[in-house]
Amino acid sequence: MTHDGSVATKIKDAIEVQNRFSFAWQIAASAEIVWLSTSRNPSNPSLSLNPSSSMNLPTRSSSSRRRSSRRGFTLLEMVIVLSIIAMIMGGMIYGFRTFADRAKPQQVKADFNFLLNVLDMYRINNKRYPTNSEGLDAVMPKSGSNKDKGTDPWGNAYVYRFPGSVDSSKPEIICKGPDGQEGTGDDLSSQKDL
Repeated sequence: MTHDGSVATKIKDAIEVQNRFSFAWQIAASAEIVWLSTSRNPSNPSLSLNPSSSMNLPTRSSSSRRRSSRRGFTLLEMVIVLSIIAMIMGGMIYGFRTFADRAKPQQVKADFNFLLNVLDMYRINNKRYPTNSEGLDAVMPKSGSNKDKGTDPWGNAYVYRFPGSVDSSKPEIICKGPDGQEGTGDDLSSQKDL
């Protein structure tokens, strides 16, 4: 009989547990109904779930709400923007460098015109052009601040020859070009390239 009594006790306990769960479910369901009714009908202050309405708690101002709704930049966004800026700047630097390289022969031609005008003024004042040994130093200022006046855009000194290779009555000025060596294909001459 003890065996039957323990089974009966277990059944009785199971029914009691079931009743407790159903009671808990009923409470939860009624709480959900109250919550739904107050969230859909905010005009009923007695059922309001807003804690600041029943208690005098400070609420956030609208400006702080706006500030908190703003989103900052993430590290990934900053890296992407900085890499795009770096690529644009790299392209610009490359473009400026190639533009400057293309402008150097034009600068040489402008230097040729300037130096030929200075040599013509020297001839008018001295009744002759400078000799090869005197070179462009005879027409360049002697001050230390103008010591680089006789150099091309690549930093090499211009070569002076009188008489010239094409017109023997005029002097010839030769630029050694980017390689800095005279007699190569990149040389420029005042008598051939103007």
